[in-house]
Amino acid sequence: MTLARTYLDYSKRRPGLDHDRFDYRRLLRTDLPATWPNGKLLALSISIYVEYFPMDMPREPILPPGGMQRPGTSFWDYTLRDYGNRVAIFRLMKALGSAGMRATAAFNSEAARRYPMLVEEAKARGWEVAACGVDMGQLHYGDMDEARERALIEQSRQVLCDLSGQPVHGWYSPGNTQSKNTQRLVTEAGFEYLSDWANDDLAYWLTSSAGRIVSMPLNLELSDRRFLFEQNQPLDEWERRSIIGIAYLCQEAEKRGIRQTSLNLTPWIIAQPYRIASLKRVLAAIAARDEIWVATTGEIAAAWKEFGE
Repeated sequence: MTLARTYLDYSKRRPGLDHDRFDYRRLLRTDLPATWPNGKLLALSISIYVEYFPMDMPREPILPPGGMQRPGTSFWDYTLRDYGNRVAIFRLMKALGSAGMRATAAFNSEAARRYPMLVEEAKARGWEVAACGVDMGQLHYGDMDEARERALIEQSRQVLCDLSGQPVHGWYSPGNTQSKNTQRLVTEAGFEYLSDWANDDLAYWLTSSAGRIVSMPLNLELSDRRFLFEQNQPLDEWERRSIIGIAYLCQEAEKRGIRQTSLNLTPWIIAQPYRIASLKRVLAAIAARDEIWVATTGEIAAAWKEFGE
């Protein structure tokens, strides 16, 4: 295929950052706030993706991470992912409860609509309910139609507000993919933070014509979907690197100011019987460190905004 001559044209290309979404910030400095609430050095959020993969989901224009691997109707792929909502998520909830930790449940609205008991279970545990689009067959991408994307965002928000009976402040794009308009449309819809970008160890402001919204860092490198499913890396390496990375951020925060990170977990991946013990050891390592504040993504976003950064 021959690409058009304009394929690489980009209107915002310039020295430095090739966009106007946020300003450059040097994190390795010494004028950051010393601590989070209660004197904590590292804020850690746990994000649980509660997703619905349609059995006949499209493969175009892009396939999401974890999307169906076989053409047509794939019962094998469908049932593996459905295991997350039928069995594995309860194992995950139990592990977090035993560790005394709450999470943010990033719901596809279709998963919440089909399994409303999962919304109730999350609320009963004090978890935050956040939006993660409609389903994994309807991603936000490139030049998708703006009106359609706006409708998907509003549908996701409204269904989750209705089912949870509470405001929904956070947005996670399905598959962590965005169109060129997603940030603006999510801001217009009234969300207070989004968590799709993996370019920082501390929250920062994103700007658009719709105003500002907080970008909450995504720990993409050690998300279970990327590390264990896409890259097929060893489970013991995921465990080891998670613990090492958290310990290093604690040390860095002690010297240079607050840091934050996240555990991004997918029930049908990390809560399999042969993986859950590894997660429990990671949670135990986190619980053993007094300098870590484990909170929902929304709570950390609200605390960060108090700094006036």
